[in-house]
Amino acid sequence: MRLEDFADASGAPAFDRARLTSTIKGQLPTPLVDALASMNGNLTALAGPTFAADIRTVGLSKADVTGTLDAKIDAPYADFALQGRFEAGPDGPILAATQPMETRVVRVTNETSEKVLGVLFPLLTRFEKTADDQPAVITATGLTLPLDGRTESINGKFSVHPGTLQFETKSFFAKLLNATSNRSVGSIGQKLKPFDIDVVRGVATYKDAIIPAGEFDIETYGTVNLNKRKMDVYALVPLYAIQDDLAAAAKRVPGVGKLTSIPIRAKGSFDNPEIGIDFEELVRRVPQNLGNGVGDILDRTIGDLLNKDRDGGSKKKDSDKKKNEDGG
Repeated sequence: MRLEDFADASGAPAFDRARLTSTIKGQLPTPLVDALASMNGNLTALAGPTFAADIRTVGLSKADVTGTLDAKIDAPYADFALQGRFEAGPDGPILAATQPMETRVVRVTNETSEKVLGVLFPLLTRFEKTADDQPAVITATGLTLPLDGRTESINGKFSVHPGTLQFETKSFFAKLLNATSNRSVGSIGQKLKPFDIDVVRGVATYKDAIIPAGEFDIETYGTVNLNKRKMDVYALVPLYAIQDDLAAAAKRVPGVGKLTSIPIRAKGSFDNPEIGIDFEELVRRVPQNLGNGVGDILDRTIGDLLNKDRDGGSKKKDSDKKKNEDGG
């Protein structure tokens, strides 16, 4: 370990401006490194309580945000190698990777589920991967990570090969599925298809993420804003798998059949999003409606729904009136 430039011109200590060149090998407590790197518990969730480290820094300076890092991490839950340089980013100090980073994940615990996967995939929860499951492999290119905890500094393209894992649907999504369909979603460890995630200044966008649900697949896509903790996420679910009331409403769109993929949209805060069928998206996705006016179809569909409710209400009023007249 070598420490340079740790004093100012008068000879007084100035450790913030010091430059550290070091080699660190051995077991390290993950929470300590997590805190030093301002990762808000995410490193501990991903890696586990301790890890075997082989870390080299050259010219590392906190004040000037300079220096390079070459780290190899072997942990109980995951292992990865990261090469990068420290620099001042537009939103704060960052570590910018100079090579693609590959992470191999062999275990997913409740903590990993809550702090990482459940944030990126807000329709799902209780992710679990054991040592018996096929590992996940995640390759990140153009990666930048914050050194001050600001999610706005997270950038990168992530190629995700999830391997096999188990999971459940979030309660606000599960209530839209019929009971049989909901029980089958993620109930056994299944191999998930690869997909990509693009993160730009803390906003993650993904598409074509396929969730196996037993007798059918759910395709999910959308945007997750890590900075504001908000989502705008879709899940395509076949008509026969959703609750009867929702299915009845969807059938009023011309061309919708049993196998039609119904777009369920969840939009709003992580904790309390609004969720339901996006009828405009549904109209756009039904092939028979291509070339037709989306607005006209929507007007007719919504008009039908309103008239149904109005007719239902009128019938009930007429029935109540008759009972009163008969003295019932």
